[in-house]
Amino acid sequence: MAYSPDKSYLNNGYVYSSAFCSAEQAEDELRQQLAPDDINAQQEARHLSMQVGRLSEHWQGNCLCIGLSQGFIEPLEATALMLVQYALHHFVDCWQSESAHRMSHYNNEMNRMFDGIRDYIAAHYYLTTRTDTPYWKACQSDLVVPDTLSYLLEAWDKGANFEQALNDVDNKLVYLRPSWYCIFA
Repeated sequence: MAYSPDKSYLNNGYVYSSAFCSAEQAEDELRQQLAPDDINAQQEARHLSMQVGRLSEHWQGNCLCIGLSQGFIEPLEATALMLVQYALHHFVDCWQSESAHRMSHYNNEMNRMFDGIRDYIAAHYYLTTRTDTPYWKACQSDLVVPDTLSYLLEAWDKGANFEQALNDVDNKLVYLRPSWYCIFA
């Protein structure tokens, strides 16, 4: 849900899961957080839905998908702009390449980026210590843990050589090693 008042640069939003909260409940909670004299508290709410996932082929024929047309991971982690910048830079590199496989190379690399970011975001949800709502409890019990994250979790939990585990999946990681140590710690 997002507010977008005319001629205003300030917006407020409330991200929620429709499995745990109705649109009306989300709007009520957001409005309760806004000051009564806030112009946004008086605006009509726009309810947006998000489709999470990615394409398999970002570059097909003479068409290139960039930004939301190629995928979306999560609204609270600011990865969308980074992915746009990376996609454009990587496309230019591939376009200038003499390789006959430049299109498949581009698609594979973009899939790696999306999946690597997904793994790190999923770690935030799965490893949360919040248990104050059914939503956060479900994040710990119902989340489908991606294979790479599952491998890292197992290595961490067993007290295995975590550095070696990171080496084993290095080609799938997007975030730097210190980030993985921090989220697991």
